[in-house]
Amino acid sequence: MTTNFQKCKDWIEIAIADANTALDNYNSSNFYASFYFSQQSNEKLCKGLLMLFGAIVKKTHFPTQILNELIKNNKIPDQHIQNLLTTLIQQTLFLEREREVPRYGIEEQDRILKPQDLYSKQDALNALQATIKNIEIFQEIIIALSKESEFQTLNSKFQRFIEKVKNL
Repeated sequence: MTTNFQKCKDWIEIAIADANTALDNYNSSNFYASFYFSQQSNEKLCKGLLMLFGAIVKKTHFPTQILNELIKNNKIPDQHIQNLLTTLIQQTLFLEREREVPRYGIEEQDRILKPQDLYSKQDALNALQATIKNIEIFQEIIIALSKESEFQTLNSKFQRFIEKVKNL
């Protein structure tokens, strides 16, 4: 299996930073921003997975489509990892479907519905919970793939984030 571990690691570090920003925004009742950063975190987790599995990808805001193609075309080496990826994709789809709404709102003929009026505390919590679940899935994939120390460094970063969100 060909990988690009450094790019994978970079995407994951960015994803964890976005997850932390989502949590900070949630804790300060900035729910649309929390939703947005959860969405960004999940997109970057998926991009990290694409790098991990050696996919050559141009810029995309829909990495789950490419992950689905990898599964469909048997490019993922192991059934357990395929199942984990399928779960991760399902967790991410509702965030991807929002597209740019968390950033720009919804433009109507006579006004713009602002993002801060569109996302509730529950929406932000659902997005954060998907982020937490996907980080745990990514951890499980890393554990299934390797015991290398570089993977363990990512694991410890995941674990620190998970510890911060246990009481949501």
